[in-house]
Amino acid sequence: MDLHLTEAQKTFREEVRAFIDERLPMALRRKLRAGHFPNRQEILDWHRKLNVKGWAAPHWPKEYGGSD
Repeated sequence: MDLHLTEAQKTFREEVRAFIDERLPMALRRKLRAGHFPNRQEILDWHRKLNVKGWAAPHWPKEYGGSD
């Protein structure tokens, strides 16, 4: 079994990291790091950002909000 990441997986990992760095509010990061749960509005805001990226339902077709 090969546990090394492929180049495509490494690229995706970097894309996810950049997305989080750019879009996850610092206040929410601190809250999560402290072990607290996000409130309803924070969850909705984050899911909107995921949806815009096509990551809320990644295996759905693009025309329905996915990324396939």
